[in-house]
Amino acid sequence: MPTYQFICDDSLGGCGYIFEEEHSMSEIDDVKSVCSECNKVEFIHQVWNGISSFGPNKTLGSMADKNNRDFSAEYKEHLDKKHQKKPDYSGSLPDGAKKLKRNEKGDLI
Repeated sequence: MPTYQFICDDSLGGCGYIFEEEHSMSEIDDVKSVCSECNKVEFIHQVWNGISSFGPNKTLGSMADKNNRDFSAEYKEHLDKKHQKKPDYSGSLPDGAKKLKRNEKGDLI
């Protein structure tokens, strides 16, 4: 079960205590945690740091690598084409600005 971090928000009248609780992913949206220091409920907020709920041995990079392995070759090709598109700028440049020149690879010359 993932571990979630919560804070009793002192800017709203809580005590500032930070604590962790284990909850299933399906119940986390409905959790009403109670601060073990001041016993308040209304000032508790989940800390969204993104890493602690993934477990101790997983990082954001390892999850991205796993997702990349799960993509099909066709989908990877689609993403590559999607991100290679350059925006079409029309109109004139501001005074004093000049257009940069690039080679076929897109590197500045």
